[in-house]
Amino acid sequence: MSNIHRYKTEIISLTQTGHRTAEEIHKKLRRTYLFLGIGTVYRNLTELVNEWVLMKHHGLWDKILYEKSKPPHGHLFCQYTGMIEDIDVSMIDFTWLQIPDNFITEEIQLTIAGHFKGAE
Repeated sequence: MSNIHRYKTEIISLTQTGHRTAEEIHKKLRRTYLFLGIGTVYRNLTELVNEWVLMKHHGLWDKILYEKSKPPHGHLFCQYTGMIEDIDVSMIDFTWLQIPDNFITEEIQLTIAGHFKGAE
């Protein structure tokens, strides 16, 4: 198996259970692949996003996060701990939004920021 395929497989595994930054993924992969550059990680992440294997999220703590593609969902974001939990948004009706006819919606991201009790 080539390293390129192995990198993608391991990146998918790392994003299966959470939201990760490219830097976090790079740090974990460097334990096995000592000469792995951050550029290689970004290239593989970009390819996986383009292939719809991973989702890319902007904005939480001004970081870009990656996670395994899943059915539409939103996020609860704890501003104290940085913890992110997925929430089901399938029952939310977004048709009431007044979106101009000349705007093509590609994605709706819902993030609820706050904190979990006891995280103060």
